[in-house]
Amino acid sequence: TFNVTDFIISYNPSSTDIFPAYQDRISYVSSTVSLELRDLTLKDVGEYSVNVVPNGGGRINLDIYEKISGVSIKASTEQIIEGSSVTLTCEASGSSPSRTWKKDGSDLNLSENVTLSEDNTVLTFKAVKKENSGEYVCLVSNPISSISDPVNILVNGPENTKMSASPSQEFYEEGSDISLSCSADSRPSAQFTWFVNGTKLPDSGPELTLRNIQFSQRGDYSCQAFNSRTLTSEMSPSLSISVLHTKTLPVLSLFILWLTAKSAE
Repeated sequence: TFNVTDFIISYNPSSTDIFPAYQDRISYVSSTVSLELRDLTLKDVGEYSVNVVPNGGGRINLDIYEKISGVSIKASTEQIIEGSSVTLTCEASGSSPSRTWKKDGSDLNLSENVTLSEDNTVLTFKAVKKENSGEYVCLVSNPISSISDPVNILVNGPENTKMSASPSQEFYEEGSDISLSCSADSRPSAQFTWFVNGTKLPDSGPELTLRNIQFSQRGDYSCQAFNSRTLTSEMSPSLSISVLHTKTLPVLSLFILWLTAKSAE
Protein backbone atom coordinates (compact mmCIF):
# COMPACT_ATOMS: atom_id res chain seq x y z
CA THR A 1 0.00 0.00 0.00
CA PHE A 2 1.31 3.41 -0.93
CA ASN A 3 1.34 6.57 1.17
CA VAL A 4 2.61 10.07 0.56
CA THR A 5 6.23 8.96 0.93
CA ASP A 6 5.96 6.39 -1.89
CA PHE A 7 6.91 8.48 -4.90
CA ILE A 8 6.63 7.08 -8.41
CA ILE A 9 7.53 10.01 -10.64
CA SER A 10 8.18 13.71 -10.42
CA TYR A 11 7.87 15.65 -13.65
CA ASN A 12 8.45 19.21 -14.78
CA PRO A 13 9.32 20.54 -18.23
CA SER A 14 13.00 20.55 -17.44
CA SER A 15 13.42 17.19 -15.69
CA THR A 16 11.81 13.82 -14.93
CA ASP A 17 12.66 11.81 -11.83
CA ILE A 18 11.40 8.20 -11.58
CA PHE A 19 11.51 6.29 -8.31
CA PRO A 20 14.03 3.37 -8.70
CA ALA A 21 11.42 0.63 -8.11
CA TYR A 22 9.43 1.89 -11.11
CA GLN A 23 12.23 2.61 -13.58
CA ASP A 24 11.18 -0.08 -16.08
CA ARG A 25 7.51 -0.34 -15.17
CA ILE A 26 5.95 3.01 -16.02
CA SER A 27 5.26 5.25 -18.96
CA TYR A 28 4.29 8.90 -18.47
CA VAL A 29 2.52 11.09 -21.04
CA SER A 30 2.92 14.73 -20.06
CA SER A 31 0.37 16.09 -22.54
CA THR A 32 -2.46 14.14 -20.86
CA VAL A 33 -0.83 13.82 -17.44
CA SER A 34 -1.41 10.04 -17.63
CA LEU A 35 0.62 7.25 -16.07
CA GLU A 36 0.82 3.64 -17.25
CA LEU A 37 1.91 1.04 -14.69
CA ARG A 38 3.01 -2.35 -16.03
CA ASP A 39 3.70 -5.83 -14.59
CA LEU A 40 1.28 -5.37 -11.72
CA THR A 41 1.67 -7.31 -8.48
CA LEU A 42 -0.42 -7.41 -5.33
CA LYS A 43 2.06 -4.95 -3.80
CA ASP A 44 0.74 -2.31 -6.21
CA VAL A 45 -2.66 -2.23 -4.49
CA GLY A 46 -3.44 1.11 -2.88
CA GLU A 47 -4.37 4.75 -3.32
CA TYR A 48 -2.60 6.70 -6.04
CA SER A 49 -2.51 10.51 -6.09
CA VAL A 50 -1.23 13.18 -8.41
CA ASN A 51 -0.36 16.76 -7.56
CA VAL A 52 -0.47 19.21 -10.46
CA VAL A 53 0.94 22.69 -9.87
CA PRO A 54 -0.87 25.06 -9.86
CA ASN A 55 -4.15 23.34 -10.80
CA GLY A 56 -4.49 20.89 -7.90
CA GLY A 57 -4.60 17.10 -8.36
CA GLY A 58 -6.58 13.97 -7.63
CA ARG A 59 -6.67 10.50 -6.07
CA ILE A 60 -7.75 7.03 -7.16
CA ASN A 61 -7.74 3.57 -5.59
CA LEU A 62 -6.22 0.66 -7.49
CA ASP A 63 -7.50 -2.86 -6.72
CA ILE A 64 -5.52 -5.85 -7.99
CA TYR A 65 -6.71 -9.46 -7.86
CA GLU A 66 -4.89 -12.76 -8.10
CA LYS A 67 -6.77 -15.41 -10.07
CA ILE A 68 -8.52 -18.12 -8.06
CA SER A 69 -6.72 -21.48 -8.17
CA GLY A 70 -6.34 -24.75 -6.28
CA VAL A 71 -10.01 -25.11 -5.37
CA SER A 72 -10.74 -28.38 -3.56
CA ILE A 73 -13.22 -29.71 -1.00
CA LYS A 74 -11.79 -31.68 1.92
CA ALA A 75 -14.07 -33.91 4.00
CA SER A 76 -13.31 -34.43 7.68
CA THR A 77 -13.69 -38.19 7.22
CA GLU A 78 -13.84 -40.70 4.39
CA GLN A 79 -16.28 -42.92 6.27
CA ILE A 80 -19.52 -40.97 6.55
CA ILE A 81 -21.85 -42.66 9.03
CA GLU A 82 -25.42 -41.59 9.64
CA GLY A 83 -25.68 -39.50 12.79
CA SER A 84 -22.01 -38.50 12.86
CA SER A 85 -20.65 -34.96 12.51
CA VAL A 86 -19.05 -34.17 9.14
CA THR A 87 -17.39 -31.01 7.82
CA LEU A 88 -16.56 -30.06 4.23
CA THR A 89 -13.84 -27.41 3.87
CA CYS A 90 -13.55 -25.46 0.62
CA GLU A 91 -9.87 -24.63 0.12
CA ALA A 92 -8.64 -22.14 -2.48
CA SER A 93 -5.81 -19.78 -3.40
CA GLY A 94 -6.23 -16.29 -4.80
CA SER A 95 -7.13 -12.84 -3.54
CA SER A 96 -10.47 -11.75 -2.08
CA PRO A 97 -12.22 -15.11 -2.65
CA SER A 98 -15.95 -15.44 -2.10
CA ARG A 99 -17.53 -18.89 -1.77
CA THR A 100 -20.95 -20.19 -2.79
CA TRP A 101 -22.20 -23.73 -2.07
CA LYS A 102 -24.77 -25.73 -4.00
CA LYS A 103 -26.26 -29.21 -3.58
CA ASP A 104 -27.33 -31.12 -6.69
CA GLY A 105 -27.33 -27.84 -8.63
CA SER A 106 -29.57 -25.93 -6.20
CA ASP A 107 -28.90 -23.50 -3.36
CA LEU A 108 -28.22 -25.11 0.01
CA ASN A 109 -31.04 -25.41 2.50
CA LEU A 110 -29.37 -24.40 5.75
CA SER A 111 -30.81 -25.49 9.08
CA GLU A 112 -29.76 -26.21 12.65
CA ASN A 113 -28.24 -29.42 11.30
CA VAL A 114 -26.56 -27.94 8.19
CA THR A 115 -24.58 -24.74 8.76
CA LEU A 116 -21.94 -22.60 7.05
CA SER A 117 -19.07 -20.71 8.65
CA GLU A 118 -19.18 -16.92 8.51
CA ASP A 119 -16.86 -16.81 5.48
CA ASN A 120 -18.63 -19.79 3.80
CA THR A 121 -15.41 -21.83 3.90
CA VAL A 122 -16.67 -24.69 6.11
CA LEU A 123 -19.93 -26.58 5.60
CA THR A 124 -20.90 -28.54 8.72
CA PHE A 125 -23.37 -31.39 9.16
CA LYS A 126 -24.10 -31.62 12.86
CA ALA A 127 -25.60 -35.11 12.48
CA VAL A 128 -25.48 -36.27 8.87
CA LYS A 129 -28.59 -37.93 7.47
CA LYS A 130 -29.34 -40.00 4.38
CA GLU A 131 -31.15 -37.06 2.78
CA ASN A 132 -27.84 -35.16 2.95
CA SER A 133 -26.44 -37.48 0.26
CA GLY A 134 -25.75 -35.76 -3.05
CA GLU A 135 -23.26 -33.71 -5.07
CA TYR A 136 -21.94 -30.63 -3.30
CA VAL A 137 -20.20 -27.88 -5.27
CA CYS A 138 -18.13 -25.03 -3.89
CA LEU A 139 -17.81 -22.10 -6.31
CA VAL A 140 -14.95 -19.76 -5.46
CA SER A 141 -14.79 -16.43 -7.27
CA ASN A 142 -13.42 -12.90 -7.29
CA PRO A 143 -13.94 -10.07 -9.80
CA ILE A 144 -11.59 -11.64 -12.37
CA SER A 145 -12.06 -15.42 -12.06
CA SER A 146 -14.16 -18.27 -10.71
CA ILE A 147 -13.52 -22.00 -10.20
CA SER A 148 -15.71 -24.72 -8.71
CA ASP A 149 -15.03 -28.14 -7.25
CA PRO A 150 -17.61 -30.91 -6.78
CA VAL A 151 -17.69 -33.70 -4.22
CA ASN A 152 -20.20 -36.51 -3.81
CA ILE A 153 -21.46 -37.33 -0.34
CA LEU A 154 -23.02 -40.76 0.15
CA VAL A 155 -24.31 -41.62 3.58
CA ASN A 156 -24.18 -45.27 4.61
CA GLY A 157 -26.32 -47.53 2.50
CA PRO A 158 -26.68 -49.95 0.95
CA GLU A 159 -29.62 -48.53 -0.98
CA ASN A 160 -30.99 -48.87 -4.50
CA THR A 161 -29.59 -52.39 -4.85
CA LYS A 162 -30.36 -53.62 -8.34
CA MET A 163 -29.16 -56.10 -10.91
CA SER A 164 -29.15 -56.46 -14.67
CA ALA A 165 -28.42 -59.14 -17.25
CA SER A 166 -26.39 -58.92 -20.44
CA PRO A 167 -27.62 -59.77 -22.95
CA SER A 168 -31.07 -58.85 -21.70
CA GLN A 169 -33.76 -61.10 -23.16
CA GLU A 170 -36.82 -63.08 -22.14
CA PHE A 171 -35.45 -66.54 -22.99
CA TYR A 172 -31.95 -67.98 -23.28
CA GLU A 173 -30.89 -71.08 -25.16
CA GLU A 174 -28.82 -73.72 -23.45
CA GLY A 175 -25.13 -73.04 -24.02
CA SER A 176 -25.55 -69.26 -23.86
CA ASP A 177 -23.26 -67.03 -21.80
CA ILE A 178 -25.00 -64.57 -19.47
CA SER A 179 -23.40 -61.82 -17.40
CA LEU A 180 -25.28 -60.60 -14.31
CA SER A 181 -24.29 -57.28 -12.69
CA CYS A 182 -25.21 -55.98 -9.24
CA SER A 183 -24.88 -52.40 -7.96
CA ALA A 184 -25.84 -50.45 -4.85
CA ASP A 185 -25.39 -47.01 -3.34
CA SER A 186 -23.12 -47.65 -0.39
CA ARG A 187 -20.26 -46.06 1.50
CA PRO A 188 -17.95 -47.85 1.85
CA SER A 189 -18.47 -49.88 -1.32
CA ALA A 190 -20.82 -52.80 -0.82
CA GLN A 191 -19.87 -56.47 -0.81
CA PHE A 192 -22.11 -58.66 -2.97
CA THR A 193 -23.52 -62.17 -2.52
CA TRP A 194 -25.55 -64.04 -5.14
CA PHE A 195 -28.67 -66.22 -4.81
CA VAL A 196 -30.77 -68.38 -7.11
CA ASN A 197 -34.26 -69.39 -6.00
CA GLY A 198 -33.32 -68.19 -2.50
CA THR A 199 -30.26 -70.44 -2.27
CA LYS A 200 -26.90 -68.77 -1.71
CA LEU A 201 -24.31 -69.28 -4.43
CA PRO A 202 -20.56 -69.57 -3.74
CA ASP A 203 -19.91 -66.63 -6.05
CA SER A 204 -19.27 -63.10 -4.75
CA GLY A 205 -18.50 -59.71 -6.23
CA PRO A 206 -20.52 -57.32 -8.40
CA GLU A 207 -20.42 -59.62 -11.45
CA LEU A 208 -21.74 -63.16 -11.91
CA THR A 209 -21.01 -64.90 -15.21
CA LEU A 210 -23.08 -67.92 -16.25
CA ARG A 211 -21.11 -69.65 -19.00
CA ASN A 212 -22.62 -72.37 -21.16
CA ILE A 213 -25.82 -72.10 -19.12
CA GLN A 214 -27.89 -75.25 -18.76
CA PHE A 215 -31.61 -75.83 -18.37
CA SER A 216 -31.04 -76.81 -14.73
CA GLN A 217 -29.64 -73.33 -13.98
CA ARG A 218 -32.89 -71.54 -14.78
CA GLY A 219 -34.55 -69.66 -11.91
CA ASP A 220 -34.90 -66.37 -10.08
CA TYR A 221 -31.52 -64.74 -9.48
CA SER A 222 -30.91 -61.97 -6.95
CA CYS A 223 -27.98 -60.28 -5.26
CA GLN A 224 -27.45 -58.96 -1.75
CA ALA A 225 -25.41 -55.84 -0.99
CA PHE A 226 -23.66 -55.69 2.40
CA ASN A 227 -22.09 -52.64 4.09
CA SER A 228 -19.21 -53.77 6.29
CA ARG A 229 -19.20 -50.47 8.17
CA THR A 230 -22.85 -50.37 9.20
CA LEU A 231 -23.34 -54.16 9.10
CA THR A 232 -26.56 -53.70 7.12
CA SER A 233 -27.63 -55.39 3.89
CA GLU A 234 -30.24 -55.04 1.17
CA MET A 235 -31.52 -57.58 -1.36
CA SER A 236 -32.14 -56.66 -4.97
CA PRO A 237 -35.38 -57.48 -6.78
CA SER A 238 -35.10 -60.91 -8.38
CA LEU A 239 -34.44 -61.38 -12.08
CA SER A 240 -35.91 -64.43 -13.80
CA ILE A 241 -33.54 -66.35 -16.07
CA SER A 242 -35.55 -68.65 -18.37
CA VAL A 243 -33.55 -71.30 -20.22
CA LEU A 244 -34.98 -73.25 -23.16
CA HIS A 245 -34.06 -76.92 -23.21
CA THR A 246 -32.41 -77.65 -26.56
CA LYS A 247 -34.29 -80.96 -26.84
CA THR A 248 -37.61 -79.12 -26.69
CA LEU A 249 -36.74 -76.58 -29.36
CA PRO A 250 -38.01 -78.69 -32.33
CA VAL A 251 -41.28 -79.39 -30.50
CA LEU A 252 -41.60 -75.70 -29.65
CA SER A 253 -41.01 -74.78 -33.30
CA LEU A 254 -43.71 -77.21 -34.47
CA PHE A 255 -46.09 -75.80 -31.87
CA ILE A 256 -45.47 -72.27 -33.13
CA LEU A 257 -46.03 -73.41 -36.74
CA TRP A 258 -49.30 -75.08 -35.70
CA LEU A 259 -50.46 -71.89 -33.95
CA THR A 260 -49.57 -69.88 -37.05
CA ALA A 261 -51.54 -72.26 -39.27
CA LYS A 262 -54.55 -72.15 -36.96
CA SER A 263 -54.50 -68.36 -36.98
CA ALA A 264 -54.51 -68.32 -40.78
CA GLU A 265 -57.67 -70.43 -41.00
